[in-house]
Amino acid sequence: MRWNIDEFILLDETNLPDIPREDALRLFLGQQLMPLLKRNQISRYLRVLNWEIMHRTQVFEELLASERIPTLIAAQGLVRKFLPDAATREEKTIATIWLLNQAYIFVRNTEHLSWPPNNLVVDEPFMERLLDMLAQLLTHALAGLARRQAGITPPERASRPAGGA
Repeated sequence: MRWNIDEFILLDETNLPDIPREDALRLFLGQQLMPLLKRNQISRYLRVLNWEIMHRTQVFEELLASERIPTLIAAQGLVRKFLPDAATREEKTIATIWLLNQAYIFVRNTEHLSWPPNNLVVDEPFMERLLDMLAQLLTHALAGLARRQAGITPPERASRPAGGA
């Protein structure tokens, strides 16, 4: 399957090195979440891709094995921006797979966001808030993983009562 993806690529291997990691993460998420608001051919392909990720077909597996997938390349580059050079190939691969899948659940379940019990209004302001929240969550998660891998532990927390908060 060949498609002109230039119209939706916000982040790729050519511009990624020049963009601060937090800004790059936000662009990456915006690229993944585009189908929430846009109803164009690329958005339809992205919705199909989301379902293929969940229920892989032989055609999809062949595509992954034979084509350069811009979203995967961008995710790998983002993970490299956050994790230390000493991170293992396994750690980078797991972090990449995790990162790739964080926004897709919203795309797969777009229509359910506005149905009860959620009752969310999926519009441009919602998209901005979702981007902000996901970017913040993912930045902290990846930065925390990088600190752990570097052997930096967070300061001791105040004692908590048994049973939680």
